[in-house]
Amino acid sequence: MAFTAELAPTQDLDRPSLPISSSKPFVVINASSTVLIAGGGISGLATAYFLEEHLREPGAHCHIRLLESSPRLGGILRTDWVDGFVVEAGPDSFLSQKPWGVELCRKLGLEDSLQDSNDRQRKTFIVRRGRLVEFPAGFVLFAPSRLSPLVRSQLLSWPAKCRALCEPWISACATVQDESIGAFVRRRFGSEFVRYVAQPLIAGVYGGDVERLSLRSTFPQFQELEQEWGSVVRGLRRAAGAIPQRSLFVTLRSGMGEMASALREQLRQTEVQTGRPLIRLRRASSGHYRAEVQDEPAWEAQAVVLAIPSHAAARILEGVDEGLSRSLGEIPYASSATISLAYRPGDIGHPLNGFGFLAPQVERCRLLACTWTHVKFPGRAPRDHALLRAFVGGSQQEELLEVDDDTLILLVREELKTLLGIRADPLFARVYRWDKAMPQYVLGHEERLRRLEEKLESHPGLFLTGNAYRGVGIPDCIREAQETARRTVDFLQHEGK
Repeated sequence: MAFTAELAPTQDLDRPSLPISSSKPFVVINASSTVLIAGGGISGLATAYFLEEHLREPGAHCHIRLLESSPRLGGILRTDWVDGFVVEAGPDSFLSQKPWGVELCRKLGLEDSLQDSNDRQRKTFIVRRGRLVEFPAGFVLFAPSRLSPLVRSQLLSWPAKCRALCEPWISACATVQDESIGAFVRRRFGSEFVRYVAQPLIAGVYGGDVERLSLRSTFPQFQELEQEWGSVVRGLRRAAGAIPQRSLFVTLRSGMGEMASALREQLRQTEVQTGRPLIRLRRASSGHYRAEVQDEPAWEAQAVVLAIPSHAAARILEGVDEGLSRSLGEIPYASSATISLAYRPGDIGHPLNGFGFLAPQVERCRLLACTWTHVKFPGRAPRDHALLRAFVGGSQQEELLEVDDDTLILLVREELKTLLGIRADPLFARVYRWDKAMPQYVLGHEERLRRLEEKLESHPGLFLTGNAYRGVGIPDCIREAQETARRTVDFLQHEGK
């Protein structure tokens, strides 16, 4: 998941969509129909929630069973309270401009719990030559919507600034093709721009390599701006002007784990079981799916939703379709870890006047990023204390995760000593590891999805959802869950006739 996306000084460019709502009522004639949902993270819980919305319609009958292999629900949504500090294991916020997250919170009765980020302090820093340099204002992810802050910034050399200023006069690519983010940014803005702008920002969102990640599958809007306006900068200027209703970054006052808890509390008709891994699926003679679950007899489901990482889905589907399993296994993943450290007043030499920093790979820093959580969201630490959250790993530094937790904490402290002047011991430190949890939308991802969809046509009633396919953020997962629930309903309605 996009753990460090909260640092990126971005505006969202997603295309408008319909709000969260129920589709038309349906009637399933066979009241014994069963839907199996594998995965109790945000995607699985939200799918069950939207399915239950339909079941509240008169004449709707269905049994939903949700299985989570681990002992707890929520997946990457996990919040721990430690001595008055609110510690997030996974993402600490989501984008408000993608509407699905805020809308779901409202439906769950969490609207009063929504908390905007402290935008008076909304600045991000980039490591350059071993020190923190403020990121210029006016950027939409890796592209400037205004050129004057870029000119005044100390982040880039003057030759790099001059090259970036030429972007409006760089010819658009004649053909639309699947291009890496790095290639696109280099073509439009230059090589130094890739190293100190695109690479750290994209590593913060995807934990991936800009030279491998597909622009079309991650940020197709930039390709569209180039094609429509002949320039990304000109296109962003034309798109400017909308006044956001709230802060770009939103969280829940009690932590992101509250969203998972609220979803679980709302499930009235779903049988939820933790510590129950789905081992494999097979096709039964009835045409339905035979589920083999650990420590219980096999049973049949009319519809199956796999809301789990694609590599886990690949193993489960080996007995259903080897080609489908192989295609799912082709989606690469990266691992990461978050390390939260708490400090006393006066322990930190840096003023911490922003949301945190990102570290370009060229700087050879062993951190991807660090969020100053208590600044970004006041109330996350006791008065006058500091809570920092460092990020390690990603597709290009996974070897750092091979050490034990104590060594990982020491590694982070060494980097923070250099960059923030921290020499004191932390009040506490918490390490959370996320093994193969960050899908990589590398070149060819769009074609990979097309092949998956073709193979799924041969398996009616089988659905895939989650961050491996069409968006890694929490709002993206909610949007996909809503669509998956709708398609499941359509299938059941057809089966019931």
